[in-house]
Amino acid sequence: MEKKSTVKSNTNSSDNSFGLASAILGIMSIIFATSDSVGGIILAIIALVFANKQNSVSETKWSRYGKILGVLGLILNIILLITAIIFIVQNYDKISQIGGILNAP
Repeated sequence: MEKKSTVKSNTNSSDNSFGLASAILGIMSIIFATSDSVGGIILAIIALVFANKQNSVSETKWSRYGKILGVLGLILNIILLITAIIFIVQNYDKISQIGGILNAP
């Protein structure tokens, strides 16, 4: 007598978990761009990895959205990080004067 397996495979083609996670992480990376560019870059990279993992199982609209949002988040975070670095370098003397005023007794 042959036994039928009732355990579901983790590679089910209707499973959108990595695609949905990549879309959510892509949105979070765009939100993090306004406050923490390094964290936003990390979230965007994870979103792209999850989107690619979902595409290897089956391409879904969520993986496509996650890839688009991940790329947008990565570009936005890199631009804002470079802009912040340029601003700090150009205005270092003014920033150090403000720090001196705040630390005065």
